[in-house]
Amino acid sequence: MIKNFNIFINEKLLDKMVAKSREDLTSEQQWEFDIIIEAEKIISNFEPEGIKVEISDKTSFSVLIKDKNSEFEGWVDIYFDTHGAIDINSEWNQYIFNNTNSNDILKQKIQDNIDVYDSATDEALYKLKKDKLIYQNDNGEWFST
Repeated sequence: MIKNFNIFINEKLLDKMVAKSREDLTSEQQWEFDIIIEAEKIISNFEPEGIKVEISDKTSFSVLIKDKNSEFEGWVDIYFDTHGAIDINSEWNQYIFNNTNSNDILKQKIQDNIDVYDSATDEALYKLKKDKLIYQNDNGEWFST
């Protein structure tokens, strides 16, 4: 019980320290600071879920990934590099961002986190396997169905 109380007190002190230091920033710096804080909250609680699949062809898929704990969502592209067999590649579908749009900047900061990328890619592969669109053989080679 005491331990939880100490954590609560420490969080309150941290909130006051952040608020005080935020006051010393320019409005543009406050805007950037708020985006960074929001991104870190999402990143630290990121729990992806594959929602939807779009099929370009038998060697290229896009999977909509939604975070269960926030409003974040993004598309992960999965594609085969040798005509439907052997290995796959992945990347975020969105890679161009408007640096004056807070939603775009927030999305970019989240997508730039390697742990988020790895989790989202793993979830995209899981969704494609679950939907029986791809499979992996005993040799580790990937195939589309």
